Amino acid sequence: MKRRSLFGGAIILLLANAIAKLLGFTYRVALVRILGTEGIGLTEMITPIYSFCLVIGSWGIPLAMSRLIAAQIGRNQQHNIQLICRISLSLLALLGFITTIIAFLASPWLINHFVMDHRTLRCFQILIPAIFIVALCSGYRGYFQGIKQIAYIGFAQNIEQLLRVSIGIYLAYVLLPKGLDKAICAVAIATVIGEFCGLCYMISAYRKYKPAKSASTLKSNYVTKYLFAFGTPVTMQRLLMTILMMLEAYIIPWSLCSSGYDIQQATEIYGRFSGVAMSLLNLPGIFTATLAVAMLPAIAESTQKPLLLEHRINEALQIICVISIPMMFVFYFFAESLCTLIFNAPAAAEPLKILALGAPFLYSQITLTSILQGLGQVKALFINLCIAGVCLIAGLIVLVPLPWLGIKGAAIATILFGFIFTILNLYHLKSFSHCCFVWQKILLKPAFAVLGAVLILKIAAIPIAAIISNEYILAILLLGIFCLIYLALLFILKGVPQVLLNKFTKG
Repeated sequence: MKRRSLFGGAIILLLANAIAKLLGFTYRVALVRILGTEGIGLTEMITPIYSFCLVIGSWGIPLAMSRLIAAQIGRNQQHNIQLICRISLSLLALLGFITTIIAFLASPWLINHFVMDHRTLRCFQILIPAIFIVALCSGYRGYFQGIKQIAYIGFAQNIEQLLRVSIGIYLAYVLLPKGLDKAICAVAIATVIGEFCGLCYMISAYRKYKPAKSASTLKSNYVTKYLFAFGTPVTMQRLLMTILMMLEAYIIPWSLCSSGYDIQQATEIYGRFSGVAMSLLNLPGIFTATLAVAMLPAIAESTQKPLLLEHRINEALQIICVISIPMMFVFYFFAESLCTLIFNAPAAAEPLKILALGAPFLYSQITLTSILQGLGQVKALFINLCIAGVCLIAGLIVLVPLPWLGIKGAAIATILFGFIFTILNLYHLKSFSHCCFVWQKILLKPAFAVLGAVLILKIAAIPIAAIISNEYILAILLLGIFCLIYLALLFILKGVPQVLLNKFTKG
């Protein structure tokens, strides 16, 4: 079975993921412009409950499956993969089906108790069939992640997003005259159709690339116990994360209402924060999510090779900083231009500017989580998330009701969460793996490149602004110049991650 290198498959997935993310971002922009920030706020309110059901429906099995398959390949025991796949897919089908039925029956109760605006009930009920579809599809994704053929995951994402975007935009436009509560159902319908077509693609790819039938040296009981033993702590962590999302989606509108806003105003403000500011901030997730998918099996294979493990960890952290540090500058200084030009929501610039200051911590979460999961440190992840989560909720309850802060308090609480979670994870990673972090490459070189680019841009901006009067054209031009200067300085300082240099110089 031919497998790709750690970042070989990641580069292919990056391209596919970039298309999927850009489609998703375009979809979000279109929805904000069609439904308004109030409409996007309604859809954001049910997202945490939907995510909660997805976590229950998969129970961490795809991640455990991926890690077990990667470990078997690392030991040259590919004959065990077929049994692992058969058991994993059967469990996911059963869990997904049960969760879907329970979610539908409990949907009125869930909306009444965990969502401030009850106009979301019909949208959530339409979305529920996607739970079973995603649970089953996640098993095929776990298989391809385990054998490092992660490009198939990216192609499936493209299919899902393409259908979701085209169907969602069309239905939102058609249903809007019938009322906002009906128009948001377009998002749910498009999601179900997109996920179903993505599942069909994954099944087709699996049939072409499925593991050969062979006698397994593993017993079914061992595989089942391993999937639940590893998957349960991962599920506890993900459940906690979705619970935090649910609390955030409830506390923010509730806090805004307690400070004098009505429910419609609170929903609209929450939509600016979650649907606009967070969407822009999460756009570089094209890179971080791809890296995280590649990291887990690579780390699982490297646990017995300390030097390789240290190299891969440093490489991952360097890539995160190369991406996140310049994004701090971009989202802080161009916040209003981006929010207005893309979403026509200039008020979202306030929380975005604050969120930008925590970009390195917010972007590093998913990659550090993937590394620690690959090392089997799911218990430590759960404890760290509990500590950071308490700080998040406390921050939301204390800061958002303050009239002089409002939604900016939610941004501050989010940064606090990211900072604490990242620092705790780095500390545990250092303690457990005994890796030596090369901070000169990881942090200093990208930071110096950004500082240099900012200084040069400030000098160049004066004559350019004298020539170009349109503020949006000026912002786009300055943004492009900043990126080019940053990349040039990064090359000069030899701060470009070596794996990317090798990939683009050797092809």
